[in-house]
Amino acid sequence: MYRKVNVFLHGIHAGNLIQKDDQYSFQYLPDYVGPEISLSLPVRSEPFISEGMLHPYFSSLAPEGWLRRIYSNQQKIDEKDSLGILIENGDNLLGAIQIKGALDV
Repeated sequence: MYRKVNVFLHGIHAGNLIQKDDQYSFQYLPDYVGPEISLSLPVRSEPFISEGMLHPYFSSLAPEGWLRRIYSNQQKIDEKDSLGILIENGDNLLGAIQIKGALDV
């Protein structure tokens, strides 16, 4: 499975989050000059790669517990699919981050 989303900070396109099978990567855009989206993801040119699971920062943006079950049931998304939940709800996340422009192949 391949999925790519655009990550925005305060409405500015900061980078892209990509899933290729069980590998996830986040990379800032080459021309991005704003603040980091998280202390755990400082601005740099190299991608941040996570094997087998979504980077903890992005996982923390998805709802947990009973609310996650409700989102999962109502939106027909596997409860374990954190990226899927973020894709479906990316305009309505807590904080300054938005996830937009999902491309599912």
